[in-house]
Amino acid sequence: MEIQNQINSRILDNNNIEEIADIAYSNLQEKCKIISLVIINVFSSDDMEKNELKIMADSMGSRVSNTEEVSEDGEDFRRDILDIIKMGGHFFKTGSFAVQKDPDSIKEKSIYKALAAFPIYIDHIFRGSLEIFTAKESEFSRKEINFFRDIASALAGALNHYIIFSKQKKASEIFEASFSNIIELLVSLIEIRDKYTSGHSSNVKDISILISNELGLNEKEISEISFAANLHDVGKIGISESILNKPARLTNKEFEDIKRHPVQGAFILANIPQLKNIGKLILHHHERFDGGGYPVGISGSEIPLGSRIISVGDAYDAMTSKRSYRDEIKKQDAVNIINEESGHQFDPEIVKAFIKIAPKISNKSSSILENIIEKDLEI
Repeated sequence: MEIQNQINSRILDNNNIEEIADIAYSNLQEKCKIISLVIINVFSSDDMEKNELKIMADSMGSRVSNTEEVSEDGEDFRRDILDIIKMGGHFFKTGSFAVQKDPDSIKEKSIYKALAAFPIYIDHIFRGSLEIFTAKESEFSRKEINFFRDIASALAGALNHYIIFSKQKKASEIFEASFSNIIELLVSLIEIRDKYTSGHSSNVKDISILISNELGLNEKEISEISFAANLHDVGKIGISESILNKPARLTNKEFEDIKRHPVQGAFILANIPQLKNIGKLILHHHERFDGGGYPVGISGSEIPLGSRIISVGDAYDAMTSKRSYRDEIKKQDAVNIINEESGHQFDPEIVKAFIKIAPKISNKSSSILENIIEKDLEI
């Protein structure tokens, strides 16, 4: 029970499968001093030829291996071992066993004198093996064999948790990849409709990340701000192209239409649970620190931190980019304007962070459409 508690505790703490192998090895060593090597196999299904996981642990610590060969007198007999233990028993044999520890080196083999193998069942299905090697010929006692079975049972529970965790993690990674593709699609729709802001979303994202890092925000906060910065103008999808691309200053009515885009952007994302916080950052990215912004007119710390960060990045990139009705201004002039607006339009603390990172701001990013064209040309 003690070994099972140790392994379960470790797998719940950080799901580090190599540490679990270390625990198994150290406990085996403590109870049976002659143990030299432990190999844990987990198979992808009933097909024992395909490993989902293979890990070794010895006095040098644990390591994951893609392949390893166990042979007796030069002949591979792993399938025979697995066929025997699959029936619910255990396998024990003395002799001379060569184990290839390094899959990249056919010469890297160690010789052992005895082997014991035990089945690992997950949900009552044979899914793996625990193999124990010793450097000295030895008959294991009944007490030791029972202990080995306890180790195999404890590993089964831990490995089941590990497999579930790994599948969830993979599903999460697939979702995040799809999520990123959806965001790129939305940004590309904005770029198609507003030719003067091509690459703007990516630039604002990059600046926002630099500011966030300077402020010491955590990974989750930076990730949300990054997504929000990339999508901050998504509401412009609902604005007329004649307004977006007008080659002159906007009328008051047209400007009121433009001012709807933060609300429209938040509305677009409102029904996606994963984007709830991001929608809030987009909604308030045109608020002013002094309360004179839109769409709500909140001020100071009432404005979400991410929105205050995006506001600075948005203003800087807008000023240093060519628009339909004006040319871009010099970078240092834009920095000076932002500094002058500290405490008025912008949060003073964020302005300080921005001034520190301003020299790191790179040249303008290519738009998503330009990147696609470049890739096609390379092909």
